[in-house]
Amino acid sequence: MKKFTALFLALAFLFTAAPYDIGATGITASGWMSGLDDDLLISEINIPGSHDAGTAYVNVFSYFSVCQDLTIEEQLNAGVRYLDIRLYAESETTDRLRLVHGISSCRESANSALWDYLYFDKVLEWVYNFLSSNEDETVIMCIMQEQSSLDAHVFQNLLYNNYISKNTDKWYLDNSVPKLSQARGKIVLVRRYGSANNEVYTNSNCGIDFTKWPDQSSKSGEDAKTVNVSNLNGTDYSKLHLQDNYKTPANVKWNLVKKYLDQPAGSSEYNEFFINFLSTSGSGLIGQPKTSLQVNENFSSYTLNPGTRYGWLIFDFVTEELAEKVYMTNFINGISKNSEAS
Repeated sequence: MKKFTALFLALAFLFTAAPYDIGATGITASGWMSGLDDDLLISEINIPGSHDAGTAYVNVFSYFSVCQDLTIEEQLNAGVRYLDIRLYAESETTDRLRLVHGISSCRESANSALWDYLYFDKVLEWVYNFLSSNEDETVIMCIMQEQSSLDAHVFQNLLYNNYISKNTDKWYLDNSVPKLSQARGKIVLVRRYGSANNEVYTNSNCGIDFTKWPDQSSKSGEDAKTVNVSNLNGTDYSKLHLQDNYKTPANVKWNLVKKYLDQPAGSSEYNEFFINFLSTSGSGLIGQPKTSLQVNENFSSYTLNPGTRYGWLIFDFVTEELAEKVYMTNFINGISKNSEAS
């Protein structure tokens, strides 16, 4: 079906007037993946994402906790397809998980009471509804436990039993790099929490393993780091190349982001993950996410080349314009680039 869509977009382009523009292709923020080749691995797709995706509204300390202006629902409709989700469990006996950023709890809306938290149930409702209306899309959900100190396997049980298991058909849970055709209409689970390796959790239901995620908290900044991505038996099957310097001043951060953009991933590394965070809280004693606005401004002025593989670009204060700039690089004159894996 997607081969037909790619052909349709190609014909549409031939019969539209130059110069090329997004409106002429039929590519939209809510459905841009529908024009991509089915055979693309998700690691080959340039994907816009949001850091601390649930922080549009928080209960306290908004100065250093709010990282987004858009709700998760709004982000998806703006073109975002990678969500950084931080979950908190109040105790080992709780049956619900809520979104947090450090000591601040996320709220559902501006009108929510301070104690009316944003629970994972609501996030999944937004994402499921979005995917139901846009069946050709996929949403990568990178989940980690924050602030709570549950044993990793207790957290995994809570997440899986109370949330994922109720709708496993809406998740891609394999510990492998899927083709887009395997992930359409689903959430791709990426985990930064540990997994058990037993009769309950196997490589077919534990999610993509990003537990070796390196910390990059140096205020002077450091080059991107590379770690292995492994299955539960410890066998490496991919690599994660990560630039996530989150405590640098805006000028230092931009230079690190730009270095990664200037040296895009090679086609021979098609099954490896390249993630470039544009988010930073600055180098001050108290973090200030709005430091990232200058990085976003620099990115807006940077020229991206269609058909070039830049990886997953993750923003604070993501906008529809920033997301569009990223996802449109997957197309050359409105036509999907092909998979290097096929």
